[in-house]
Amino acid sequence: MWDGAYDMRYYEPLFNSLNTGMHVREMEIHCDEWFDSQSPDMKRPRFDLFPDVSLYSPSELYPVPGLTTNTNQQTFLFSSRNPSTVQRHFHWMAEHGVDGAFFRRGAGYLRESQDPKRILNNEVMDHVREAAEKEGRVFAIEYDVYDDSASDVALADVLEQDWKNLVYEKGVLNSLNYLRENGKPVISLSNLGWRSAGHTPTLVRSIVAMFQRTTPGGAYIMGYLPTFWRTLEDDADPNSEFVDVWLNEFDAICPHISTNNGERMKADMEFIRKWLEGGQKTVDYIPSVNAGESSHNRTRGSDKWNEFKRDGGRSLWKEIFNASRLGVRTMYGVSWDNYRSGCALLPVVPQKNLLPQSDKRKFMALDEDGYDLPSDWWDCHVSALDVRLSH
Repeated sequence: MWDGAYDMRYYEPLFNSLNTGMHVREMEIHCDEWFDSQSPDMKRPRFDLFPDVSLYSPSELYPVPGLTTNTNQQTFLFSSRNPSTVQRHFHWMAEHGVDGAFFRRGAGYLRESQDPKRILNNEVMDHVREAAEKEGRVFAIEYDVYDDSASDVALADVLEQDWKNLVYEKGVLNSLNYLRENGKPVISLSNLGWRSAGHTPTLVRSIVAMFQRTTPGGAYIMGYLPTFWRTLEDDADPNSEFVDVWLNEFDAICPHISTNNGERMKADMEFIRKWLEGGQKTVDYIPSVNAGESSHNRTRGSDKWNEFKRDGGRSLWKEIFNASRLGVRTMYGVSWDNYRSGCALLPVVPQKNLLPQSDKRKFMALDEDGYDLPSDWWDCHVSALDVRLSH
């Protein structure tokens, strides 16, 4: 599936330039991904996993005020506002056999044309397109409604106006590098139909219909769904009509499920097969995989430190193996650059003694689970996984 059988990750723009010379309002805008405050404040960092920035050029690095290494050297972070950095990230994709990425747009900041986050997201999206074209990678748009007011009946209109702008004003589909399946552009819709979100089947149907109507030639729609989308428990909205929505309106579903749970994946796939038996429609099953997760700082301590251990790569290998032995050949990797949730595949500081020192918050290095690994271990790991999956 997908024209070219792509190995895709999602790319979440980090809008941060920690430049102490900025005006306060600019500082608020640029620091809200790394820090949960109006200025860089180590009391409220939003990430555990600390990026290794040793391979970035000086022009791509921005100092973090008040944060130094154990040798009293200034600590730096990168910003996706810098086109050279986005170019670097896509170059690493090319080097390690990652075919491309979904670029995430949050519906919550798309309502106002002058919303700072929307302006910055547009800016980074342009960098992503340029980098994908230069590096021979693909890209696709993913709309995330997680933080959006679920009861807002205008959600479909917000998404429609934004998509029309991307297609007819910015011309994203004119790029030969926009991801397509059977000639149709791929659009991912994330976090619809979750429990307590307040989405209705009617709303979701209208959103999918809108994308089909406004996309020249129609679209291939993928949904990033709750783990229990089929059984309507736990994280899923209990409305049974949603099952019909997922399997009759979407072209692919990507459950938020650990692929270590092979029995649930197997049951999902069998359920889809029986549901569609005898019909003309197909629905692709694309489970998500990730290297690990730690969101302790982002959640201000409510999530456990190192909640899902990376275990030196063994966790990711197991996820890939469990999915592939069920016949799955396309997986959704979470994530290329999401340091906030601790699942980034980009370089990470390799050893604890190289981490910046702070008496307010602790950070994570690759040796957290007792392994001595190079900072780009996960990039190399992805390359090896691609070879494994190609057989």
